[in-house]
Amino acid sequence: KALAEFNEKLNEQANELKASVKERAKEFEEGFLKKQESIDMKIAELEVKRKQDSELASSMRKLKFNERRMLKSFPKMKIKHGAPFKNFNKSILRVDKQKRK
Repeated sequence: KALAEFNEKLNEQANELKASVKERAKEFEEGFLKKQESIDMKIAELEVKRKQDSELASSMRKLKFNERRMLKSFPKMKIKHGAPFKNFNKSILRVDKQKRK
């Protein structure tokens, strides 16, 4: 009789644990799906931005060597297509000295 009661308690606990595991699995799956959707949206946004960047790059004129070198030295710098540099070599030498430090 005592064994039967003990067995019933263990079976009840096992069923409760199974139910809680199923609930947690559902919650995890829902969270995973939400994250997957947000990742897919971010990927789509990046693809749109990359496409816009390529369209913008194709519409711009080709950069001169001096402008490309300045952009490589300072990647966050924006090139304004204005008058060409005066004493460009001196400014590049200054940039190179700063990079060495």
